[in-house]
Amino acid sequence: MPAQVVVAWLRATESWIVPVFGTRKLERFEENLGALNVSITTEVMREIKKRSAEIAVQGERYPHRYLNFRVVVLSILKSRKSKPAKKGWKRPLLR
Repeated sequence: MPAQVVVAWLRATESWIVPVFGTRKLERFEENLGALNVSITTEVMREIKKRSAEIAVQGERYPHRYLNFRVVVLSILKSRKSKPAKKGWKRPLLR
């Protein structure tokens, strides 16, 4: 399954990476857990790195409107960290 290969690749990339499965369906979660049975050899990782280096990345990572939103949210969060929290105040969840 492609999802299992991607999760296995993430795990093989760095030892500190822990994939977090975002799914609402139990069967997809179980499918993703199957990545624990997929191993990627060092030779295959080298080939993946070699071929991916040949691909030219184009475009922006995020659309421009998301970048502006991200800057605003980060500045709000940064300003909140510098102020003492009010008793009983909880930080609202960002969605």
